[in-house]
Amino acid sequence: MTRNEIKLFLTFFITYAFFIHWIGSNENTNFFLTRVIVDEFRFEIDNYYNQTIDRAYYNNHYYSDKTIGLSFFAIPTYAVNKYLYLFFFGLSDEIPEYRYVTSHNEIIADLINLNPRILVSMIFVTIFTSSLFSSLTVVLIYKISARFLENNKLRIILALIYGFGTLVFPYALVFESHATETFFVTLAIYVLFNIQKEKKDYSLLLGVIIGLGIISGLSTSIILIPIFLLFLHKKHFFWKCVLGCLIGISPMFIYNILVFGNPVTFSDLYIDTTIWEEYEKDNLILGFKPSLPNIFIMYRLTFDTYRGLFFYHPVLLISLFGLIYMWKKHRSEFVWVLFSLISFIIIFSTRYVWWGGSSFGVRHFVPLMSLLFIPLIFFVSIFEKNRILMFVLYALAFISIFHNFLGLSDIIEWHVEKIIEVESKLQEIYSFKSFSNPLYGYYLPKFLEHGARSRILEYFLINKIPDIREANPIPIEEIKIVTLKPFGILVLKTQFLTIIILLFTIFLIWKKELFNSVVFNKMNIGSILLILTILLLTYRLQFKNLVYDKNWYPVNENNTFRYMSKNASIYLYSSENTKSILNLSLSNYLDRSLDIYFNDKLVGNYSDNFSILKLVDVKRGENPLKLISKNGCDKPYITENSSDSRCLSFGLRNIETSNIYNKFLYSDNWYPEYVETSNKTYRWLSNDAIAYLIFNESEFIRLNLTFWSFDKDRTLEIYIDDTSLGNYTITENKTKIITPPIYTNKKWHTFKFHAPEGCDILNEQNKRCVSIALSELKIEKIKFNNNETSKFLYYDNWYLEDRETNKQTFKWLENNATLHLIYNQPGLLKLNLTFWSFDKDRTLEIYIDDTFHAPEGCDILGEKDKRCVSVALSDLRIIQIGRISQKFSVDTCNKSYIIESSSDSECLSFILENIRTVNTDRSFLYLDNWYSENLEMNNKTYRWLGSNATIIFVSNNSGSMSLNLTFWSFDKDRTLEIYIDDTSLGNYTITENKT
Repeated sequence: MTRNEIKLFLTFFITYAFFIHWIGSNENTNFFLTRVIVDEFRFEIDNYYNQTIDRAYYNNHYYSDKTIGLSFFAIPTYAVNKYLYLFFFGLSDEIPEYRYVTSHNEIIADLINLNPRILVSMIFVTIFTSSLFSSLTVVLIYKISARFLENNKLRIILALIYGFGTLVFPYALVFESHATETFFVTLAIYVLFNIQKEKKDYSLLLGVIIGLGIISGLSTSIILIPIFLLFLHKKHFFWKCVLGCLIGISPMFIYNILVFGNPVTFSDLYIDTTIWEEYEKDNLILGFKPSLPNIFIMYRLTFDTYRGLFFYHPVLLISLFGLIYMWKKHRSEFVWVLFSLISFIIIFSTRYVWWGGSSFGVRHFVPLMSLLFIPLIFFVSIFEKNRILMFVLYALAFISIFHNFLGLSDIIEWHVEKIIEVESKLQEIYSFKSFSNPLYGYYLPKFLEHGARSRILEYFLINKIPDIREANPIPIEEIKIVTLKPFGILVLKTQFLTIIILLFTIFLIWKKELFNSVVFNKMNIGSILLILTILLLTYRLQFKNLVYDKNWYPVNENNTFRYMSKNASIYLYSSENTKSILNLSLSNYLDRSLDIYFNDKLVGNYSDNFSILKLVDVKRGENPLKLISKNGCDKPYITENSSDSRCLSFGLRNIETSNIYNKFLYSDNWYPEYVETSNKTYRWLSNDAIAYLIFNESEFIRLNLTFWSFDKDRTLEIYIDDTSLGNYTITENKTKIITPPIYTNKKWHTFKFHAPEGCDILNEQNKRCVSIALSELKIEKIKFNNNETSKFLYYDNWYLEDRETNKQTFKWLENNATLHLIYNQPGLLKLNLTFWSFDKDRTLEIYIDDTFHAPEGCDILGEKDKRCVSVALSDLRIIQIGRISQKFSVDTCNKSYIIESSSDSECLSFILENIRTVNTDRSFLYLDNWYSENLEMNNKTYRWLGSNATIIFVSNNSGSMSLNLTFWSFDKDRTLEIYIDDTSLGNYTITENKT
């Protein structure tokens, strides 16, 4: 091989090996025949018959229904791999696990836990048959192009177009016979052209090649048998070619005799009709209907958007134009190409499964690619100087290559099922109407989302033996590399990484040719490598704040959740040390419990579908979140008899750690939201539940809540930060609650909801234990107007405002009522209130941090107004007494004419005259039952007290002190008891003289 041929071979061998995959039954039946020949020294695949729908049945035994060529060519690779693996690693003792799928009304088993030897064998038999033969085919095309074209650069470009832009590409990646068929067809063309050119007798070799091509795939006979017609006038060549053909076919003759007792027969004639009922019902012969060609299917095989050859690979349209120009100079080749193309279209239009099953493009046309490419080469040889036509060629080639790379995203199409469904609606198929466009409706979105997937590379990145089977999802989308604190967690994205590595590899192979091009002629290899390296780093390396480890499966098709296996981790990055809410929503797969750890600290144990909100300490840098399923994981193909082979435990619906301000966040023991008939949502809580309220500023709020109770009335206790907000009776009907005012001082507040009567099971179908449902929640902010320092909020048992005759308003209260005072500054206050009583005099008890209480109860206002009232509050004023600083100054005052309705306009606070303290940073305020000051003869003042009196002592500092007091008693000696905060300071006898 020349240098260019070696480079072409390496380019495609590496590329094809990079993207190999395994679709299903077609590969399985070929592989099973190889295995039984090596492992069991027989041809029956009885031990594997239930793992493929592509099987033949004869004389109580099961066989592969495919031609034997590919399976035979794979024997050396499989045997070498087997014995080397056993020598180094020994036997595997794994217990086989199967998943079962229904196909063509037959239950098919799929071995899930293939032992590593078989996984490696699947890789090698694909690489050293399909990938190897296809790479050699590209080299042969390069050689064949020399017959028509002298420009070496164009020959290389055309070989690249052939290898990347035709049906050869997708079928070099799978263990199916098409690549082998195409290789022998191309080799036969090459040998034939050499015979014509060199006038040497290679007819025996040519015959052997034709025979090997036929045992690789019967469709090759459409292309290869016409070769015999070229030798009819040369009897010696003809019979040697026939002899060679018999030699090449002889392995199939021997196989048929040993299996079927007849050398001239085919496995497909004995196809298992328990699966393929159509073979009996429609009298199919080798899968073909005994009917006339169908023009509509011909259209679908060639130009239709579903699988049309020229739609998927428009570069082959140039071949049709080249075919016209071949008529004059290469008439025999013209007839050969045209005959083969028309024959393929006509014959396969009568095939029952004309679309080729689960595949990319019209796979049965793969052997035609080399012969069909010859007119394209001839076209280029004529118009290589025509820039416009060459531009059209390159544009169509780019589209064809792009289409092939779209197919690397996911080879299994849901469109296959669709077309089988409409098989009964022949009017749709037998028309020119396009009913599906897999390339742009299915493959393109998959490609944009996942890129070109390489199972070999992506399993290698996570240090696992590659499983190239398409039925098993690739387990990763990104690889965690390192955490860099200034930036985040550095990850390597796997999407499109394969294409970058592939381009880098191709560049290394063709660097010399690239340097000689116009683009790169002034650049050295170091510059190119640097550019490619930077491209790789900037495009595929990325800093993230949240990264999933390899034990997470890809997100589901609706992008709503992703499942984890038994144990999994999520890595979260933070730029600072802080407290944050961990917000998780998970669903369990079957009954199991989950332990959650954050930074190796247990967050909690959970089961069933749940959402959690936990306040966690987030450290600067990487924070691992570990999820450990206590009951392991289960595989749906076992538990549900489905085709899903993943081992599932919990599905993650949502994860969030950002600070969420001014929102009510549900945490422990709340169930997910449900929708009422009014489209509003509600949440059940069990007997205890926790929620968080997070504010980024200090302000006053209150909560407006609507609840209802399940099945019976219940008590609901509400706490904020362990401080009670009250006990409430929740009925089965909606009950509205307004909480007392809450001061949010820029922090997280924890709300606890407790139903002392416990919870009850909803019903037989729904086993959740519930107590009370929260239907509506409003956060009402209490705002102060300009210059407003206080606000009163009427709470329980106040009626709406009424209006007095003087247009002032008043509110009736029942026998008990609550009023909330909100004050946005610290200080001392007194209240100036005006009341009157309904119908009779009443006692009113007033408490701070409690209620107004009228012990005599309430009475009905009248016949028309049934309100039960006791006392009316007519006027309420807040009088700020003041705040004492360490300098004993007064920073506010009140005017006497407002307080006492006097003519005194001075702004007064208080007077301290006759009480001395050791520490002057203290003051006394006279409160209940003191009379106004009087003046002694010596101009000192004094105050009389009643039988009981109260003084408020105000201190701005902590410390010890003593009181120096002077009293006298009125009219007789009396005993005086003094208390501080209800603690006795002693009993004293006060005389009529100063004591």
